[in-house]
Amino acid sequence: MKKFLIKTVGYLIILILTIEVFYGKSPSIFSLRSFVSFSKNIVKGSKNDKTVLNPDGEPIENRKNNIGFYSHSDFIGKDNSQNYAIIGDSFVNSTVVGTYNSIAYLLDERLDSTTVYNFGKAGGNIHDYYRIYDKYNLKSLKKVFIVLTGTNDLSYQDNNNSFEKSSSTFINLIQSKLDGPKLYDAPNYALIRKDTKNIVYILHDNLSESAMRTNGISQDLIEIHIDEAIRFSDGHYKKEGNERIADKIVSYLNLKM
Repeated sequence: MKKFLIKTVGYLIILILTIEVFYGKSPSIFSLRSFVSFSKNIVKGSKNDKTVLNPDGEPIENRKNNIGFYSHSDFIGKDNSQNYAIIGDSFVNSTVVGTYNSIAYLLDERLDSTTVYNFGKAGGNIHDYYRIYDKYNLKSLKKVFIVLTGTNDLSYQDNNNSFEKSSSTFINLIQSKLDGPKLYDAPNYALIRKDTKNIVYILHDNLSESAMRTNGISQDLIEIHIDEAIRFSDGHYKKEGNERIADKIVSYLNLKM
C-alpha cells in the first residue's frame, strides 16, 4: 500500500511538472485552465479547423492558418500595403471566443477591399509582439494594431537567449522554466519602440493613455474599457467585447482618412 501511494504521488508530480513545462508554449491541451474549460470539446473537420465549446458551453470554431496562427485568413507575405494586422496575447489569439468572433475577423468584416491578419500568441508580451512584427515584415502593412493586455506586457525583460540553447526542444522548455521570467519592478515604458510608424497600440483597462503619454510614448493609442458583463469568467472578451474593439479601430481609421 505504501509503495502504491508513493508511486501515485510520483506520477502526479510528473504530470504537474509536464503541464507547467508546456503551459503557454504548446496547444491548449497542455494549459490546465484551457484543458478544464474545454474538456468536453468536440473536434471535427480538418486538422486546421476545430469546433469546440466556449466557457459558456456554446460551440465555436477555431481555425489555424498557413503559418500556424489562429486566424480566419492565411498570411500572404507580399502586396500588403493596404492590409492590416492585429498582434497580441490570448485576447487576440481568440481560441476562447472563436476565430470567427475574434477582433481581427470582426474588423475584417467592417473594412472593404482589405485583409486583416491575426497574430495572436497566447501568453505573449511586448518582446513576442515585436518578434512577430519583424519576422513577418509587418512594417510593410498599412497599420498594425498591438493589443497590450496591461502593465504586465511591459514588465517582462527579454530573456529569450538568457541560457545556452540545447538541441533538444524538451530540455530548452525545462531550462526556460527553471530560468524563470525576469521582471522589472514596474512597467518599463522604454520597451515601446519609437521608430515604428505604422503601429497603433490598443490599451486595456490598467494601461492608460495618460500613463503612456507621461512616459514619453507619442505613437497613436486606442484606449478600451470592456464591461465585465461581456467577458467570460476567465476575463477574456466575448464577441460583444471584440465588436466594441473593432468599432473603436474603425472610428480611429475614419479619423485618419
